[in-house]
Amino acid sequence: MRLKRPSFDAAQLKWIALLSMTIDHISALLFLPALGPTPPHAAVLFGLGMRAVGRLAFPIYAFLLVEGFFHTRSRSAYFVRLAGFALLAEIPYDLAWFGCPFDGQRQNVLFTLALGLLTLVLLERAASRPLLGGLALASGCAAAVLLRTEYDAVGILLIALFSLVPRFRGRGLCGAGLLLAWETRNLCCAGVLALLPVSCYNGRRGRLLMPLFFYWYYPVHLLLFWAAR
Repeated sequence: MRLKRPSFDAAQLKWIALLSMTIDHISALLFLPALGPTPPHAAVLFGLGMRAVGRLAFPIYAFLLVEGFFHTRSRSAYFVRLAGFALLAEIPYDLAWFGCPFDGQRQNVLFTLALGLLTLVLLERAASRPLLGGLALASGCAAAVLLRTEYDAVGILLIALFSLVPRFRGRGLCGAGLLLAWETRNLCCAGVLALLPVSCYNGRRGRLLMPLFFYWYYPVHLLLFWAAR
């Protein structure tokens, strides 16, 4: 008897990414810090396992960003939405991770996604000019590094690789897998597992009762985690 291959629409992938991200943040912001200076080995392994689960979130969000790029009605509105929520989330992000409202060590992941969207626009415009395309990709990576966004250049490269999937599915996914294996090498290459739900994407949008819920969830849950510490 053949097992039926699972199928996920965009809404279901968003829920998988949101759950993964939440598990990761529970571990990093609440569970592991509460263990104390000499934690039990089993507890540390459990916390790291939760963080490994969290490595699924960004690749799925990056893949969905690419889908949004190809199918959104207005790329400018999409960018404004991402950039606006990135700015809105920065204080909650700094409070949760660094304990103060302003910290330049790292910027939240929505900035990475916004830069990734801009990079995709530039790459599309330079589609027939490889040198310009390389310059556009290098510029996106450099901007992410200079701004110190989460996943920095790796995040931009991953988004660019996912943009190849519609035309070169195998090569795009293979490149993404290698990049994710390297990025999450300290957590048993857990990021590669994100390609399992991504490869089961059925191309449908799915049903979202509150489309902005996923945007609002990011800053709100960070504020709640900060308050709970």
